[in-house]
Parts: sequence; C-alpha cells; structure tokens
Amino acid sequence: NMRGTITAAVAASFVSGAVLALALALAAGPLLSLMHVPPEVAPVVRTYVAVRALGLPFFAASNAAEGVFIGQRDGVTPMVAWTATGVITLGVIVLAAHPSALGLGLPGSAAAISLGQALTALWFFRGLARNEWLAWPEGDGEGAVGAGDAGWSSPAAWRSELTRRASAFALAAKSLWSRSVSVLVESRMLNEIGWMFLGAFSRMGTYAAITASASALGVLPGATHKVAMETFWILSFLTEPVFTACNALIPRELHAGRWGSARKLRGALVALSVALGVALSGAAFAMTRTAVYSDDPLVTAALMTLTTPLSVALGLSAIAYGVEGTIIGCGEVGYLGRTHARDFLLVLALLKAHQVFPAIAGSGLAGIWWVLAFFQGLRICQHWFHLAMTRPFWEVQEEEEEEEVKALLIA
Repeated sequence: NMRGTITAAVAASFVSGAVLALALALAAGPLLSLMHVPPEVAPVVRTYVAVRALGLPFFAASNAAEGVFIGQRDGVTPMVAWTATGVITLGVIVLAAHPSALGLGLPGSAAAISLGQALTALWFFRGLARNEWLAWPEGDGEGAVGAGDAGWSSPAAWRSELTRRASAFALAAKSLWSRSVSVLVESRMLNEIGWMFLGAFSRMGTYAAITASASALGVLPGATHKVAMETFWILSFLTEPVFTACNALIPRELHAGRWGSARKLRGALVALSVALGVALSGAAFAMTRTAVYSDDPLVTAALMTLTTPLSVALGLSAIAYGVEGTIIGCGEVGYLGRTHARDFLLVLALLKAHQVFPAIAGSGLAGIWWVLAFFQGLRICQHWFHLAMTRPFWEVQEEEEEEEVKALLIA
C-alpha cells in the first residue's frame, strides 16, 4: 500500500504539473495582450513563460517526492537534493544568461531553471528507486526488455521490436496511471495535491505578471528587469535548505507530541530565515550596484534605481519562505493554496493600478518592484495572523492550561 501511494502521488503530481504547464504556455499570449506588452518584447516574454513552464511537471514531482522522504523521517536527502541541484542551477543560469558566456538572456535563464528542476526530479527519482519505494507495473512477459537479442537481427526486426517495446511501455504507463488514480481516490490525496498545485500555479502567475508588466514599459526597462529578476532568483535558491529543514524537522516533533520542542524549533528556523533574509538583502544591494550581469551602462544605471525595492523584496521573500515551511510542516497546505490564489488576484489588481494611476501606485519599473515587495510582506503578515489564530503548534490541553493561567493572573 505504501509503495502504491508513493507512486500514485509522484505520478499524479507530474501529470498535474504537465497539465498546468500546458495551460500556462497556451495562456501566455492572451495574458501578454491583456498586459499590453509591446510587440518588440512580447516574443521574448512569451518564450520565457513557455520555457519556464517546462519545468513545472518536474518541480511538482520533486515536491511530492520530498514529502515521501520527509514522511519517512529523512530530511537529509531532500536538503542535499535541493541544495546540490540549486548550486548547479545557479552556475547554469550565469553561464546561459551572462553576456560574456552564452548570452542567451531571459530565455536562457528560463531554460537553466527548468533544466535544474528536471535534474532535481531525477535526483529524487533515483532516491525513491534505490529505497524501493516505487511500485512498477508488472508486464505479461511479452514486452520484457530483456527478452533476448533475437529481435534485432534485421532492419525489419528492429522496427518490429521497437514497436513491440513501445506498445509494452504504453500499456505499462496506462496501468500505472490507472492504479495511481485508484490510490488517489481511495486515500483522498487529491484534495491536498489540488491545494498545493493551486498555490504553485498562483505563485508562478504572480511572477509572470510582474515580468509582463515590466516588459510592457519598453526595451530598456525589460532588460533591466531581466537582470534584477535573475539576481532575485539566484539568491533565492539559498533559502531552500531552511525551507526543507522546516518541512523535515517540525513534523517529526509534532508527530512525537513534543509541542514545546516544535515551538522552539519553529522559532529557531524562522530566526534563521530572518538572518538569511538580511544577508541576501545585503548581497542583492551589492550586486545591483555593480555591472555583474550587463556591460550596458544604461542597464547598469537603471538597475541602481531598483537597489532598494529588490533588496527589500528578496529579504521579505526569504522570511516568507521560511514561515511557509513551518506552515507546511504542521499540515496547513490548504490554507497556503487559498492564500496564494487570493494574493495572485491582488497583485494583478495592484499592477493594473500601477498602470492606470502611476502617481499613486509608484511609477516606472521601481513601482513594479515595490508591488513585488508588498506581495512578499503581505505573505508574512497573513501567515503570522493565521498562526496566531489557529495555533497549530499548541496542543488543546496546553491551550486550556494557558487560558486558566491567564484567568488566574487577571483575578
């Protein structure tokens, strides 16, 4: 049952991610038209969105696989996977986007990120297979890969053998999907998976809308935004270990009933997220004041105007990501999905206000980045309010005892 559930979760995550990726790629054109993106930059932005969408199935499968390892009380493997592939992705982004290297610009950066997500999924898949946590469909023996070499004796036999193996693979995939759907329905996992994907789709939509709005300002603001967003994503990869630690360590303490220890651990991890946010904010401040990515003096000068909003957005993002790790650790996945969906709609409204009322919402590219900073700060405020109201790190008995102590102090 465990192997079937794991296989179902990973397979369903990958397929759902593929469906969302296709929807996002198809909706890219209408979204760009809605945002009034200039024709000269629309192809680049459309390519960026489409290429980034290619990594969504692998990212979704990796999240599902991470949950498997955490459920088995192995937080080291996900941490190593995300950190190692994040470092590799960092190098590939610089290689693909830097003018002195491949110089592929925004599409190259998107391809590097998607490639890194595929590498992460492969890393997790290897770990799942090594631990024998995947349930493979059983064939009937006719399509077995190791059936012998007699079928490769002539070109016609080659075609026949390849057709037979392709048919066997299709039947195995169909069997795997059917079993996965049955397990998902029986275990009622579709609800949690649905909320997780709603949150992922909403976050991706938020950043895509930010990029579209920046590109609509013209070629120079679009190029400047590309450099700023690359800086944001590169430094954001360094927040992944803290997020993974929240997912791995907090459920262990809560499952064991160590509520006080879970609260202390949560406080320590959030404090670490704050320290990391301050450090990354300082790094972004330094990087945007130097010609790290662009040799164009106009882009470099325009980038300096984004120093403050980029630093604030990155610092708040690191803190929000850490807090969201603690929320996922205590099982509040549905709340995150709903919150990210609402925030996505709010960001769209703010970007429209930035376009219609620039004097109020903040003009130019800096105003767009202040919208992004507001989005990150809003995430933190909402999460802390939710945690204060629901108190998932407190046992019912502890809450009753705390209320009794307050009553005695008041008396």
